[in-house]
Amino acid sequence: MDRRNNKLWRDDIYSMENEATEFDVYVQGTIRNLLSETDLEKLFNCSKGHPILLKKYLGGDVSLETLTILERVFSFKKDFDKKLTDPVWETVSLKLKKYLPFLNINVFQFKKTLREIINE
Repeated sequence: MDRRNNKLWRDDIYSMENEATEFDVYVQGTIRNLLSETDLEKLFNCSKGHPILLKKYLGGDVSLETLTILERVFSFKKDFDKKLTDPVWETVSLKLKKYLPFLNINVFQFKKTLREIINE
């Protein structure tokens, strides 16, 4: 491999690391905003219809990526699938199911970060 290709490769790695850092900051900011409005338990409460988390997603305040990360951490989808039978949730559930394999995160590290956000 010549120097030029080696430099391009390093630049690509640096770019991906920056994007990953920006993504982490974005997700953490979204979760901070959610938790400033309500507590964690209420985000997932679907006893009275759509939970706050789903409403925020549908309103564009939460991205599919953030929803997917929260699914990896809390595994709420199965519970929502049992309790919510409307076409809106079924569509979101299918999107989550299809997107989950493409988003790889360190769940342990994210749980640690989430604990820090909650304890702020």
